[in-house]
Parts: sequence; C-alpha cells; structure tokens
Amino acid sequence: MKRLIYDIEQIFAIIPERFRKKIRFSLFYSLLNGLLDIVSLAMLIPVILIFLDPTQVRSNSTIFSVYDILGFASARSFQVAMLTGLAVLFIAKNIISVRIHHHLSKTVFSIASDLSENALNAFFKTSYLEFVKSNSALISRKIKTIPHDFASYILIPLINMVSEMVIAGIIILVITLYNPVISLLLVSFMIPVLLVFRWFKRKHIDNIEQDFRDKYPKSLKYLLQGVDSYIDVKLYQKEDFFTGKFITLKKDMNENYAWLKTTSFLPAKVLEVVLVLGIALIFAYSLLFPSNIDLIPLLSLFIAGFYRLYPSITRILNAITSLNAYRYVLDEVKDAEIQYQPKQEIDFYDKIVFDRVTFFYPEKDAVLKEICFEIAKGQCVGICGQSGSGKTTLMKLLLGLITPTSGSITVDGIALSEDNTWLARVGYLQQQPVIIDATLEENIAFGEMNIDIEKLTKVVKQANLTSFIKELPTGLRTSLGENGLQVSGGQRQRIALARALYRDAEVLIFDEVSNNLDQTNLLEIGSSISYLIASGKTVILIDHDPILLNLADRVLEVFEGAVHESERSTPLL
Repeated sequence: MKRLIYDIEQIFAIIPERFRKKIRFSLFYSLLNGLLDIVSLAMLIPVILIFLDPTQVRSNSTIFSVYDILGFASARSFQVAMLTGLAVLFIAKNIISVRIHHHLSKTVFSIASDLSENALNAFFKTSYLEFVKSNSALISRKIKTIPHDFASYILIPLINMVSEMVIAGIIILVITLYNPVISLLLVSFMIPVLLVFRWFKRKHIDNIEQDFRDKYPKSLKYLLQGVDSYIDVKLYQKEDFFTGKFITLKKDMNENYAWLKTTSFLPAKVLEVVLVLGIALIFAYSLLFPSNIDLIPLLSLFIAGFYRLYPSITRILNAITSLNAYRYVLDEVKDAEIQYQPKQEIDFYDKIVFDRVTFFYPEKDAVLKEICFEIAKGQCVGICGQSGSGKTTLMKLLLGLITPTSGSITVDGIALSEDNTWLARVGYLQQQPVIIDATLEENIAFGEMNIDIEKLTKVVKQANLTSFIKELPTGLRTSLGENGLQVSGGQRQRIALARALYRDAEVLIFDEVSNNLDQTNLLEIGSSISYLIASGKTVILIDHDPILLNLADRVLEVFEGAVHESERSTPLL
C-alpha cells in the first residue's frame, strides 16, 4: 500500500500543472460513470422481479410505492413502463459512458503530447557534449514511447483503479445493507481470484519490468543501426547480424507481452468460475434450507452484484498488473517544463575575439591551448591544419556549441553563450549538409512555417541553384526524399548555402565543404563564396583546399593545439 501511495504521488508530480485539474475532473467523471452503472443495476433488479413474479408489484412495498405514486392502473402497463424506462436508462448511460471515456482518453493523451514536447525541448536544451554521448534509440524512446506508455499503461489504469475501487466498495456496502449473506458470498468468492493473481504476479510480472527496461532500447538501437547502415550492411553482407540481434530481443519482449496479456485475461476467467460456483452454492443452499430462502430475489441480487463487480475487479487487477509492469516509466519520464528565458541580443559590428582560449574534452588532454586571434567583421578567414589538429573543435567554439575550458570568446565584447542570439546570426555549412524529407523550398527555409517567396527566389540565385531547380519535375516544390539520397554533393552544398542566406546570416562558416566535390562543383562553390565576400559577409573557411583558402584575406593554421598566421604559399596540410 505504501508503494502504491508513493507511485500515485510520483504520477501526479509528473503530470504538468495545467492538466492536474483536468485529471481530477476525469477521475470525477469516471466515478460518475460507475455510479450510473450502480443506478442502472439497481433498476434492473425490480424489473426482473416484476417480470418473473407480477404479484411483486403489489406485495413488494418499495415497488408498489412507485406504482402508486405514478398512478398506474394495471400491473401490465407498469411492467411495460419499467422495461421502457430501463431501456432508456441503459441507452443514456452508455452514451454518457462513451463521452466520459472519450474525455478521459483525450485528456491523458494530451498529457502524453505535452510530455513528448517537453522531452523534445529538453533534448534541444542539452549541451553538445551531452548530445555526442547520448544514444539515438534512447532519445527516441524518451521522446516518443515513454510519454505514450505513461498515458496508456500508468495514467489510464490508475484512474480506472481508483474509480473502480470506490465503485466496488459502494456496491459491497449497499448489498451488505440489503442482504449480508450475499455480500459475504461475493467477498469470499473474490478471495481466490486475488490469491491466484498474487501467485501469478510473483511468478511472472515482477520479472517483466526490468526486462522491458533493458531490452526495448537495445532492440531499437539495432533496428536504427541496421536501417542507417543500409549500404554497409549490404556491402559486407551482414543482414543476418542485425536481423538476428533485433529479432532475438524482439522475441524475448514478445514473450513478456504474451505473459502480460495472459495476466490481464486470467482474472476474467477465474471470475467466471467464481460466478458459476456462487450460483451453484445459492441453489444448493435453497435445496438444503427451502424455507429460509427466497431463491429468485437472492439469485437476482447475487448475479446483479456480480455483474458490476466482475468488471470492477478485472479492471483493478489489470491496472495493478499494468502499474507493476510499467513502473520503470516513472523513473524515465519527467516533467521537463522548459522555462524560456529571453535571450540577450548580440550584435556584430566589430570583431570576434579569442582571448587565451584553452579547451579539452573530459578526461582528455587539451585540444587547444591558450589560442589568441581576432576576426574582423566583413573579413574572410581561412583555417587549415592536419586531421586531428583541433580545427573541428575550433569550429564548435566559433558556433558556441561548446564553451572554453578557460579563456573567453567574445563578439563585440559580449561572451558567447546559449543565453544570447549569436547562433541566429551564423550560417553553418558542414561536409554533409542535412537534407530533411520535404520539398526543396522547405529545405531552404528550414523550419519556417510561412515561406517568403521573394527572399527564397533571391537566395536561390545567389547559391547558383537555378539550373538545378529547372531539372526538377515540380521545381522548388519537388520532394527531396529522406536524407536527400538523390541529391549530389554539390547540390547539397548549394542548398545548405541557400539555407544560410535565407536566414540572413551575418557570419558564414564553411566546414570542409570541398570534400567529395568535383572540380566543377568546387569552382561553383568558390564563386558563391567570392560573391559573399564582396557583399560584406564575414566568411570563415575551415578547409584544406588551396582554391578556397586563396579566397581568404588571411589563413590561420592549427597545429598541436596552437593557432598562428600561415604563410599563404605553404600552408601546413
């Protein structure tokens, strides 16, 4: 019980504040739905009685009071009216029940959407160093799967369990007041169900929780690795490796799912047996003590009580199963409500300054050691160096993705950080630009809901994309497909350049864009860079190709963690 109370406290702590009132209303509506079940059940018993024994209309004081107050002239008309009223009640009750369940489902899955949004926002708030250490399968699971599991297997079962416990308690109390013998029978027949469930839970369910936690992310990891490594998998003929790893884990998980389904199925079957045994016991009691029992009312009450307790007990046990099997979700989902703080505006009028900047990754030697240099606005600076010299780290520092271990990087005297708008002023062209599964215009505008066609047309010309667009079947509205697999390296770079220009980037960083480009595409990219330099953009070329480096006003050379001016004719490559 303590564990259950603790879990409930955790669950309500996870629910975002703006949904907590709605959840309370959902719980109230679930209780209302149960009370409607009880009312309809209470109406069912007298209807059964007057149809099985019409003399009950006058001999039963409660029924006769209703008959007399409503002014009926005959038992037959009263029977028809009661039956019609019962039908109307059940129809109305079930319509209301559907509406209540829709409201509950809409609320809990809105919470799931909110938690997914919070998890995604929290992911985008993580530092670059945290990102590179993360696992994409675990990230996907935390954003997509865990919130859904929280709604489906934690929140809905909890609401059902609480409401059904209250309803079951009310039913047992009412039946106890009416006939303690039937109440005793109902309670005593529920005990075997609980014992069987407890045995089954100890034997199987307690082991499933950890299994889900361990195997699901591993199976997703092998699946994503296989899909992302399609060419290498085919080339090295390793289909069996990835398929085998994924299917082995999937089979184990499906075995666990089978046990969970069996567990949810078991209480219903045990309760069916209990119902039959209860009816048999009532008949046996009536045969042994015929003068002490009115069989029909007693049997009707037992069946009616069991009719409503049956789903209550089943839902309570299934809810307990679900809460136990998916308890690990509570440890993984968090209310990651992001408090958005306004970013400090950072303008670039003068220069970028690296002042005695040192950087090293955790538990590694320094990559850059007390480097000092300046980049003036409107200048084109080339950066070269051997592989592993620190060029990539320098680029990440320029972007503000990582912060110096010591020293400072400032723009017009303001330190770079995630709390200012520096990234909004920077365009970054990497070796393999990201192409999303969308149209060409959506790839250039990248995340803009309302695309500025005039600006789009302008940057297309500046990035030399006009001839490429003419070749496409539907021009700018042509879909480039997932990862842009049908787009060449040169086209990718021009799309990335158009993307950077569309956002009016003041600083453009080109990161090894010459890799995988033929001479024609390289010259076209060089022509675009020359245009940018002439238009007053600040351009930083991190590259090894002399054609591009010769466009720079000056070249910085990175060697053994230090940065110094390079002789244009003999750069260290």
